[in-house]
Amino acid sequence: LGDRCITVKAGAEFSALDEYNFLIAPNKASDYEQLWQAVDQNYPEITGVIYLWSLTNRDFDRLDGEQLNTNIEQDFSSLLGISKVLAKRQDQACYLWLITNDSQSVNVDNKVLHPDKAALWGLARVISREYTQFNCHSVDLSLQQPIPQLVKALLSEIKTANSSHDVAFRGEQRLTPHLVPITSGDFSNNKSFTVRSEGVYLITGGFGGLGNEVAKLLATRGCSHLYLLGRKPLPAQSSFTRWLEQNPPEDEICVRIKQVQQLLSLGVQVTPVSGDVANLDEMTSLIQSIYNRHGHLHGIIHGAGVIRDGLLRKKSIISISEVIRPKIMGAWTLAKASQQFNLDLDFFVFFSSLAALTGNIGQGDYAAANAFLDAYAAYLQPSRGALSINWGPWSNVGMLQNTDTKYIQAMGLEAITPEEGQKLFDLALSTNSGQWAIFKQSSAQNLGKCVISLYQLRAGKVQKSHHDVISTSKPKAETSPDLLKLIKSYLLSKIAQTLRLAEEHINPKENFMELGFDSIMAVQVKSSIEEDANLTLDATLLFEFPSIAELAEYLASHHREAFAKFLFPNAGAEVNPQPTPQQPVISSNNSNNHSNNNLNNQHLPTDNTTTASNPQPLETRNGYVSSNNSSNNQESSQQIAKTANTPKIQYAQNRSQPNSEDKTDEAVIG
Repeated sequence: LGDRCITVKAGAEFSALDEYNFLIAPNKASDYEQLWQAVDQNYPEITGVIYLWSLTNRDFDRLDGEQLNTNIEQDFSSLLGISKVLAKRQDQACYLWLITNDSQSVNVDNKVLHPDKAALWGLARVISREYTQFNCHSVDLSLQQPIPQLVKALLSEIKTANSSHDVAFRGEQRLTPHLVPITSGDFSNNKSFTVRSEGVYLITGGFGGLGNEVAKLLATRGCSHLYLLGRKPLPAQSSFTRWLEQNPPEDEICVRIKQVQQLLSLGVQVTPVSGDVANLDEMTSLIQSIYNRHGHLHGIIHGAGVIRDGLLRKKSIISISEVIRPKIMGAWTLAKASQQFNLDLDFFVFFSSLAALTGNIGQGDYAAANAFLDAYAAYLQPSRGALSINWGPWSNVGMLQNTDTKYIQAMGLEAITPEEGQKLFDLALSTNSGQWAIFKQSSAQNLGKCVISLYQLRAGKVQKSHHDVISTSKPKAETSPDLLKLIKSYLLSKIAQTLRLAEEHINPKENFMELGFDSIMAVQVKSSIEEDANLTLDATLLFEFPSIAELAEYLASHHREAFAKFLFPNAGAEVNPQPTPQQPVISSNNSNNHSNNNLNNQHLPTDNTTTASNPQPLETRNGYVSSNNSSNNQESSQQIAKTANTPKIQYAQNRSQPNSEDKTDEAVIG
C-alpha cells in the first residue's frame, strides 16, 4: 500500500534491529522511551499505532487467578506505556488502533472467548479522552475466520479511519455497537421477577448504596436469607445496640448496623460477612458455608467496587490494580467458586457502569474493569445465566451519593431515584440475560425510541492541534500578585461551594481528589469557570492542576486577560497582557466533535411521547445492529428492539471506502 511501517516485537530488553524493526520489554517503561527516541530520529511524527499485542489464542477458561491478573496488568502496562510516551512526543493528531479478537458479544452465534481483552476497550475509550491528540479505534476480529480475510478487513478499516471508534468484523460484515431502547411495552408485558420464598442470595458490596437498595427489594419480595459481603466485619448482632450507643451515627459500622436492622425489620434473615471478594479461597469457603447451611445458593449479585479518579498518565499499575481487582478478579472468583458446587443459580448479576460505555475522564481503570464485567457476563452465557447492568448515576446512593444533582445534569443525565432503580432492576432481572444499560436522560437529551450508536452516547471525542496541548511550564511574563490573589479567592469559594465545606477547612495546596473531588465535580467546576470567565479550557484541567494553588497559578499566567476582565469588570484590562504560552483550548473544527465528558451538545433524536417536564428513565440493552446496506438499518433495528429476549450488542454496517491515495507512516506494535 506504500505505507512505511515500523514493527515492534516483545523481547527481553530494548534492541534496534534496524531502522524499521525493534524489540522491547513490554512491561519496562524505559524501553518505550528508548523506542521513541530511536524512531524520532527518522520519523518525528507518527500517523498511527496499530496495537496487536492484545490478539491471543489462549484458552481463557484454563487461566488461573494469578495468570489472569498478570495478563491484565501486562496488557495495561503495554497499552499505557505506548500511550504515555507517544503523547509526550507527539504533537499532531495520531490514530491508535486497538486490535482484539473474540472479546465482544456480537450475536448469539459468536461466543465471547476472551473477556479479559474487553477491558482494553474500556481503557481505550478513556485514552482517547485524556490524550486528545489520539483518535482511538477498537477493532475486534474473530480468529476463527481465515487470516487473509481478517487482514483485508483490518487494512480497509485502517485506511478508512472514519468516526466509528468501536468495530467488530464477523464474516463479511463490519459491525458497530448500538443501544437498543426498551419501549414502555416492556414494562407492562414483563412480569416481575419471582423471588423464592426460601431463596438465599449473596450480595457483594452489600453495604454500598446500590447493594443496599437491591437487598431491600429482595427482602420486600419475601426472600428467606441475605448474605451481605463487605470488606470490614461487623460486631455480633447481640452487640449492635451497645455499638450504636457508643459511637457517632456517621460511624461506618453504625451505618451498616442500621442497614442490617432495617432489612431485619422487613422480615428477612441477614448475615453480614467480611472478606476479599477477589480471593478465591475466601469466596470458596464462604459459598461452601452457605451451601452447607442452606443446601443451596439461589443468586449472586456482584456489586463490589472502588473508584479512584485520576488521569492515566499519573497512575501506576499498583493504583490501577486497586480499582480493577475487586471488579475483574471478584467476578472471576465468584464464578469459579460457585461453579465448584454446581449451583443452578436463578441469576448471576454484575453491577457494571455507564462509564464502561462512555469512558469518563479520570476513570480509565474503572471503565476498563466494568467493560470486563460486560464481556464476562456474555462469556458465561448461556450456561450461567449471567447479566451485566451498566448503571447510570443514582440519587443519594452509590458512589455518587454525595454529588450534587447539577453535576450529574452537566453530563446530560438525571439521577435515578432508588424507587426507579429498584423497578428497573426488577425489569432487567426478569430477562436474566445479556447486557443492559440503565440510565436516565435529562429532559433535553431524551433518546426516545431511537437506536443510537455508542459513539453518539459518549461525550465527544475532541481532537487538538499541537497548539492545544496543556503547557505546564512557567510563562515568561510576570503575573500580577493582585490578580493571582483574587483568582485564588475565587477558586477557594467555588471549591468550597462544590464540596459543601467551609473555606477555612480547605488547604489551597491540598489535592482536589484528597478533598473529596470526583470526575463529575471536576467537569462541572471546569464548566463553571469557563462560563464565569468566558473562555474555553481543557477537560483534564483539574487533573493536570490538582489544587487551588496550582490551578490559580495556571489560570493567572495562561488566561490573564480573561480573568482580568472577569474580576475587574469596570477597570478594563487591569493587567497588561504579554505574550504567554498558548492557552489550552478545545478545538471544534469538524462535525464529529462534541463537548468533553458529558452528553450535552449532541444532536440526538427525541421521543415525542416523552414530555420535557416528565423525563422518563431510559432502559436500554446493548445491541449490535447488523444489515447489508443502509436502507434496511431501521427495519433491522426495530425488529431487534421488539425482541424481548435479545439483549445483545448489535452493529450497523458501514460501507465507506478508504482513499487509495492516502499515504501514512504506521507504527505497528505486534
